Amino acid sequence: MRADEELFTAAENAQYSPVSLRFYSWQAPAITYGYAQNPEKLGINEKAEKLGIQTAGRITGGGLVFHQPNELTYCLTAPLAVLPQGLLPSCNFISEIFIKALKKIGINAELAARSRFDGGYARDICFARPAKYEVVVNGKKLIGSAQKRGRRALLQHGSLPLEPPLAVFAEFADLAKLKRSAENIQERLGEKYDYKNIAEIIAAEFSVLSL
Repeated sequence: MRADEELFTAAENAQYSPVSLRFYSWQAPAITYGYAQNPEKLGINEKAEKLGIQTAGRITGGGLVFHQPNELTYCLTAPLAVLPQGLLPSCNFISEIFIKALKKIGINAELAARSRFDGGYARDICFARPAKYEVVVNGKKLIGSAQKRGRRALLQHGSLPLEPPLAVFAEFADLAKLKRSAENIQERLGEKYDYKNIAEIIAAEFSVLSL
């Protein structure tokens, strides 16, 4: 997350900066929280410390994201000028690229038709509800994304689960509820994928745009 913030800061401070698309995964279970969330009020820090789970804040918004090995996390930084103007149009544009890439592995994803909430639970957990611009499959959230915008540049974070959430996250959320609102690649396609292979497919889709 610190490296992502540094990329955004560099893009924001430069008169011109190239588009940067960074992919990574996680060595162990971790939790990140949005810039407007207070981890102490949510009660995650003490539980996470006892379980050996690292926590980190994001400069982007949104709810808690549960990260695990072989999850695909992305960070896109770009000058505002190269993308459609406005938060929602730029988010939709980026999501449509992911949708095209997912079709290459047989997933017919789409943009969420509307934001959907499920009380306080949904407001705290990212994958408990889709935002209007996010990628869903049959109404279930597949990619969680959030954007940070500056004067010159933007940063968009996103998480694409490739496997079901680990049991350890039951300490922080009702995994049965989460399963009803969120999707992952393995359960959708019935097979495992390596995050690096998925990253290559997505990167290829971005590269043809010559942003």
